[in-house]
Amino acid sequence: MKRFHRPAFALGFLIVLGFVISGCATPAPEAVDTAVPEAVDTAVPEAEEVAPELYKIGLSFPLTGDLAVYGDSASKAALLAQEQINAAGGINGVPIEVVIEDDRCDGEGSLTSLNKMSSEGIPVVTGFFCSSAVLSVCDRYQEQEIVQYVIGSNPKIWVEDGCGPYTFGYFGNDNDQGSEQARMVLEQMGVTEVGMVYTNNDYGIGVKDAFIEAFEAGGGTVLIELGVQQDGTDFRTEVARLKDAGPAVTLFEMYGPTGVIFLKQAAELGLETQFIGDNNWASLETLALEPTGAQGIIAPTTDVNTPELEAFVASFRERWGSEPAFGSNLVYDQIHVAAMAIEQGGYTGQGVRDATALVTEDFVGASGPKYMPDGRNVVYNFAWVQYLNGELVPYEP
Repeated sequence: MKRFHRPAFALGFLIVLGFVISGCATPAPEAVDTAVPEAVDTAVPEAEEVAPELYKIGLSFPLTGDLAVYGDSASKAALLAQEQINAAGGINGVPIEVVIEDDRCDGEGSLTSLNKMSSEGIPVVTGFFCSSAVLSVCDRYQEQEIVQYVIGSNPKIWVEDGCGPYTFGYFGNDNDQGSEQARMVLEQMGVTEVGMVYTNNDYGIGVKDAFIEAFEAGGGTVLIELGVQQDGTDFRTEVARLKDAGPAVTLFEMYGPTGVIFLKQAAELGLETQFIGDNNWASLETLALEPTGAQGIIAPTTDVNTPELEAFVASFRERWGSEPAFGSNLVYDQIHVAAMAIEQGGYTGQGVRDATALVTEDFVGASGPKYMPDGRNVVYNFAWVQYLNGELVPYEP
């Protein structure tokens, strides 16, 4: 905080003493008081920091395009958290407001979102569903000292020359998910040959590479790798190639809205393979988009039934009349943690950054514990579920 001091000026007076000379006698001059007067403190005391009328927290998420289904649900989760926090008294009596921007899951959209947040003086921005949205702007967040709470979890974010200390991860590391998938296929299923379908972006490539490294190290063989476009609509060529390769198990690293198109076309073309999805496929809202094609898909999840998760889902249903999509509980927790960090560290990027690891030490939310062993990123324990007859049930080999 800047300190403003009002300069004190001393006003000097020149006293001219006149002497009256009369006759031959010169009167002795009167004694002059030369004592220095006590100094007067004219400095203005430093003003106390005044709390704003509103604390703003950002949410950057894809709200348009093929991932809008996630963005709509995430926005509702953030607004639910806002309502609950304000109903409980806000931050020391001051309400919060979630400012929502569309990052479109790309660099241009993320930069537009950042500029909006920066112009409003927002010290912490949540969301960041896509790794590409994180990587494209994290250096600018560091420069402007704005904190990022991110879901996107590509390993490039966490390497030494990746994103800096203003970026915090809420969904672990894609390496963890890929290696867990490899472990499950090798150890629980006893399968050593697979096919792979992945979205050709930072997220899909990150999970794919982590899986292949762990799978091949365990003696497995990848029969075919098929990279597909995030916004694709016709995957019949890829389905035909996968069918020709004939893997009994296929790793399926695709987002829900386009992934259901792939699954539908695979069913229509008679592809027979056991799909192993990523964590996108542990969401009933996503699976309900194509219940026939998705029947039997197996997926990892961190959303183990807990009182916190059950309370969130019930509140979401009551408030919005729908099921929360994948990632919504993560955003809900991000908003709560951001409010706690502002309360403890202050309404600045540096304050939020310094407080985040502290307030998450014992925090358990709708998406599980948020303890960050390295001070910046959570570590998850995965469970496996399978979609059978419209329900997600624990996977049993």
